[in-house]
Amino acid sequence: MSRWLFGSRKSGTQQSASVYNDVKAGLQAMYKKYLLPLESDFKFQQFYSPLLTDGDFAAKPMVMVLGQYSTGKTTFVQHLLERDYPGLRIGPEPTTDKFVAIMEGSTDQVIPGNTAVVDPTKPFSQLSNFGNIFLQRFECSLLPCVVLNGLTLIDTPGVLSGNKQTSRGYDFEAVVQWFAERVDLILLIFDAHKLDISDEFRRCINALRGNDTKIRIVLNKADMVSYQQLMRVYGALMWSLGKVISSPEVARVYIGSFWNNPLQNDENRKLFEAEANDLYSDIARVPRDAAIRKLNDFIKRARLAKEKLASFEWSKIPRLDMKQLEGLDNIIRTQIPKLMSLWASVPHTAADGSLVEGKVSPFLALTQSSTTPSWAIDKYLHQPVDVELYREDFERIGPDALGRVDGSQAKVDLVKSKLPSGILHRVWNLADFTRDGYLDLYEYALARRFIEMKLQGLELPASLPPNLLPANFQQQQQQQQQTLSQTSAGSISNPHAFNSTPSSGGAAPGSSWAPQTSTGQGCPGALGAPGSGSQGALGGGPLGGGSMGGPHGDDAASSGAVSHSASAEISSQSAFM
Repeated sequence: MSRWLFGSRKSGTQQSASVYNDVKAGLQAMYKKYLLPLESDFKFQQFYSPLLTDGDFAAKPMVMVLGQYSTGKTTFVQHLLERDYPGLRIGPEPTTDKFVAIMEGSTDQVIPGNTAVVDPTKPFSQLSNFGNIFLQRFECSLLPCVVLNGLTLIDTPGVLSGNKQTSRGYDFEAVVQWFAERVDLILLIFDAHKLDISDEFRRCINALRGNDTKIRIVLNKADMVSYQQLMRVYGALMWSLGKVISSPEVARVYIGSFWNNPLQNDENRKLFEAEANDLYSDIARVPRDAAIRKLNDFIKRARLAKEKLASFEWSKIPRLDMKQLEGLDNIIRTQIPKLMSLWASVPHTAADGSLVEGKVSPFLALTQSSTTPSWAIDKYLHQPVDVELYREDFERIGPDALGRVDGSQAKVDLVKSKLPSGILHRVWNLADFTRDGYLDLYEYALARRFIEMKLQGLELPASLPPNLLPANFQQQQQQQQQTLSQTSAGSISNPHAFNSTPSSGGAAPGSSWAPQTSTGQGCPGALGAPGSGSQGALGGGPLGGGSMGGPHGDDAASSGAVSHSASAEISSQSAFM
């Protein structure tokens, strides 16, 4: 671990180095050493903000979803996670009646609010100030999900109108303000059919003031209207927002339909894909930018402490030690810049942007799906694939001399299902088990089967079941594994074995599914959506310029797909760029 932050001692000439593992650890140490004693002595928590806890520093960055009832907030969260979280309720009526913190856990679990606020590892201890009624309407939902590796999602109750909103039993706007000050991103969800902003929702938006840079607007359910109607809806939304958000800058509005069902009106598919990609990229930057936000909040808190202390009646508080203020100035002028340099120098790995960065396919990527009971999907996952049912459609696409269609050809045909691009991306990953960026007849038949499965409302498998692989493909895989084992064993007994060229298991004569090592046009697509980590972090298609064997949650590792060498890498330009 590099030594990036140094401090000094006044006792003697010896210099002591303060080594922090990362920015959060550095901020936590500086807060306890410099700022916390000042806040404790002068009761900063009583007149401005509670003292920070270890959980506040250790917490992952948070994204809050806020909006009126039945605008698709919980469905949007489900869309990001690509599975249900424990305690999820979805319906046309106001269903989500709790604030739910959706966090990563080893198993599915729901932690009640009274238990969550006493957990020192979670940043919710201060929520106990809102009373027992609120704690009964707050819970933590834990689940294993790769999307939650780098952030926490906050699902909120829909904002109601009239007495239903004011009779909740706790100060809803105050709770929203508390979360707004601590989250890294605020998503305001609007329904394309309900653009009116009620007085209650207006007060909630006003509670977000001071956090304007965190706000993003999402116009959901946009597939329910035509292209012409969408332009009118967008204009009406901007007009309504202009009356509520008093900012000279234009708010960024993302337009789309964020759910896993087929699009009702897909004439705006390209627009929805581009907007979704921008939104997912915005969310993906949250883990990386969390450190700089913590630095900014720390500086803001230090300056406020100095400002508030200046207006105090000094006869009623302890004598001010100027050395404490000097220490506060010191961390703002010298220590914080050192933390800034650390943040800039730390290489940001794929895990930081695992929500969106990834390899490309003809479709946007989403996270791995949740499992579906086997009894509901036996028809699709256990019965052999009849390629003759799809041969005519495949020939109509126009395969090449090798009997394959590339990504751009397949995309034109597969989007006719009107499924969201994120679902079609997963279909592609499951069907293209050779990872060559093409579909032959058998792979095309697999893709059509998975589309039919999704249209029936069933969940796609996390990986391609081995029984759906061609028999000769499995035989070739076993031959290659035996060859690798023999080569490895021979290299131990014969030191010159590495100079020999081992024989590789060849494809069966006439088989159209054999992995191709020739370069060619890849599968044009866009950067993935949530859960499609880069360079094999999460998924993505085979064509992002990365290794052909890059694992995905629903492909190579479980399906037994052959990993290609570097010479088999295929790069492509995105069709959505």
